[in-house]
Amino acid sequence: DSWLIRQPAATDGSSTLAKGHKWGYFPSVAAGWRISQESFLQNTSWLDILKLRASWGITGNAAVDAYSTLTALSDYKIYYYLGGSDLGGYIPSTMGNPNLTWEKTSSLDFGVDFGIIKNRVSGSIDYYTSKTSDLLYRKSAPPSSVYPSVITNIGKTEGNGLEVALNTLIAKTNNFSWN
Repeated sequence: DSWLIRQPAATDGSSTLAKGHKWGYFPSVAAGWRISQESFLQNTSWLDILKLRASWGITGNAAVDAYSTLTALSDYKIYYYLGGSDLGGYIPSTMGNPNLTWEKTSSLDFGVDFGIIKNRVSGSIDYYTSKTSDLLYRKSAPPSSVYPSVITNIGKTEGNGLEVALNTLIAKTNNFSWN
């Protein structure tokens, strides 16, 4: 069969994210067409493999420390003098974020695989693009805040590129091969 289509999807959970945001859904789909197996190309002696590919999917990142979505106090005690009495308290260590959710990356890839001359020359060419949103970032609080920082979802990134791979079998005998 010259066509292959896959549609896996995954649901993932992370206990490190905020309540109500612990679960993420990460669908994907991929398709490939081996053109070289089609009847109109089967009698081509120099072409061994020709395959077109396309895929799209979403991945998630929940790489934050446990309990970092909760407001916490440090182990360090501080004393205040109020109304003629010493009162003890603790210094805040982190500010909670009840809205912290998954960082998500959407990726799209188009590719072609080829092999010619009995696969002595083979390779692939891929164009890809990825967009990440809701980046997990430890944001510094202003100096007037009692909290030093907060983990939040902020910003977006985007990347794309072209990948080319070329393999050649330069020489081959019974006891020796050079790729």
